[in-house]
Amino acid sequence: MPRDRAAALSVAPGAAGVKAGRAPEEIGLTFGLPKLCVRQVLALGNLLPRLRRRYCDGDLDRVSMRRLTMASKRQQRGWLETYDTPDVWTPKGAQLKAWLFGGQTISTLVALFSTCAVGLMQLMPATWAAMRARQGLGDDPYDLHDNIRAGVA
Repeated sequence: MPRDRAAALSVAPGAAGVKAGRAPEEIGLTFGLPKLCVRQVLALGNLLPRLRRRYCDGDLDRVSMRRLTMASKRQQRGWLETYDTPDVWTPKGAQLKAWLFGGQTISTLVALFSTCAVGLMQLMPATWAAMRARQGLGDDPYDLHDNIRAGVA
């Protein structure tokens, strides 16, 4: 398990700030992060611990994790039930979104995660490539350190 993957999901930065009544904008200013990034981290932190563990263990892909941030706690538990049952089909990725919304769509105006953006800072692939070349970053756009460096440049 990559250490930054586990660290990124073990604690939701700013979660205490939200409980204290702070808005994502305020938390973003405190940590120097865009509001969208704060909302994404809080959404991931709001997932059931078993889902976060499965992701950290490599059992769950990024697309499914992002989709599960749109699920209620009840839907998350229902999905885990199907996932834990050996002979039952478990929706993942694009099928998971259809399963959650009964085939309905969600407006891109309220979506937290882009389907093509990469990493915590949600960089578009072309932006990642340019920042990677300019700053001499590694190959993995999901590397937490490199992705944040590219996102704040």
